[in-house]
Amino acid sequence: MIQSRVELKDIISSELICVTPDDTLRAALELMREHRISALPVIDDSKQCVGVISITDFLGITKDLSDELTALSRVSELDHNQMLERFEQANILLERVGDWMSLDPVTVEISNSIPQAAKIMLQNRVHRLIVVDSKQQLLGVASAMDLLAGFVEESKS
Repeated sequence: MIQSRVELKDIISSELICVTPDDTLRAALELMREHRISALPVIDDSKQCVGVISITDFLGITKDLSDELTALSRVSELDHNQMLERFEQANILLERVGDWMSLDPVTVEISNSIPQAAKIMLQNRVHRLIVVDSKQQLLGVASAMDLLAGFVEESKS
């Protein structure tokens, strides 16, 4: 078996932008828009990840809003501003993140290899993994693009 030289710690997004279960959906969506990201870890008071709120979760909320919002989910470049306006009109943005987040986030320990992380991502059919230490403390997020970049970097070696 080939030993990977690029480690998971080298490719994860470690500049953490998080929300709490008590934050509003407005706060979460505004952070996603501001930082141009598609998901946020949801952390509790002890900084442990208790869930994830993602654009996919927001799109699930839109099912009852209108066909127009459903069409937004099919656009390759999601327009955060347009989504924000539609949620404003539906008075959904004041609801708590904890009521809409995906529970039991899929995690990977920082000691795992990039191929191991990719396998976990595929097995769980998710677009990102929450990266934790051996005590389950949040260290970062590994997206599918992060893992792909790791594989490309490894192939250069």
